[in-house]
Order: sequence, then C-alpha cells, then structure tokens
Amino acid sequence: MKSVLTVGLLTLAAAVLSAQDAKKPVAPPADSAAASEKEILDVEQAFRDATYSSDANTMEHLLRLDYMKVDTDGMVFTKRDLPPGPKTPPKAKPVLNAFKVRVYGDLAVVTGGETWPGPPSATYRFIHIWTKTDGHWEMSINQMTKVKGTAKPPSKARTSPAAKT
Repeated sequence: MKSVLTVGLLTLAAAVLSAQDAKKPVAPPADSAAASEKEILDVEQAFRDATYSSDANTMEHLLRLDYMKVDTDGMVFTKRDLPPGPKTPPKAKPVLNAFKVRVYGDLAVVTGGETWPGPPSATYRFIHIWTKTDGHWEMSINQMTKVKGTAKPPSKARTSPAAKT
C-alpha cells in the first residue's frame, strides 16, 4: 500500500512540475537572439546610409508600407510623404551614443542618441521600431527628439493643487 501511495504522489508531483514548465515562456536560443540583433544592426546601418545618400530605392525596401516618422518638430510623415533627404551627403556624420537594441521575437526596438558636429552642433535621441515581415526587417516607426540641454531637477518637490488640504 505504501508503494502505491508513493508512486501516486511521485506521479502527481511530476504532473504538477510538468504543468508549471509548460506555462513558462520559452526563451529563444541565445544564438537566435544574437543573430536577430546582428540583423537589426545591419538594417540600422543600411537605413543610415540610405538616409545620408537619399537612396529612395533602399528606403523603399527598409520602410513598412504603414511606416510613420515623427520628426524633431513633431511633424508626422508616412512612407509616401517623407520629405526629401539631403541633396548632398553631409560633410560629417553624427556620433552615435547610448545605442541599445532590444529584440522581442519579430519586433525590435532600437534606442540611442546622436550628436551632429557643428557649428552649430545638435544632439538628438531616437527610437526606431522594426518588425520582421516575410523574413526581413522593416522599420515601422522612427521618432526623433532634439535634446535642448541638461535637465535640472526641481529644487522642491511639487504637489498638485488637489493634494493640498
């Protein structure tokens, strides 16, 4: 009787552990994530190169049909109404910093900063969202923000008017 009870408890424990493992999300293999990150870095470079050289053919392949760009002035553009790029390549390219790639399956988010040498110099932060469609990456969203200076923390904690009693 003890052996039947022991076998039953072991079977129950195995079933519970097996059910818990089935609920855990399966992480992609490390080499798959590294390969996706390399693909993103490659399309990011292709996007930058096409932007600097106004290569419309490459941009056609890199941007999704529903692509949206929000520029530093808050203007929104689609793939079809993008403003033309520079007529001549810039004399200097920006220095990238704080560049980070995050891959979530068929979606990737690239964040970073870029500083254009002057005069006048300018610093921007950007977010690029890429989606993998039919085996290749396409940019869905491109948002740029101009950095105006170093933000100063408030001197005193502020309370909302509703919080005052």
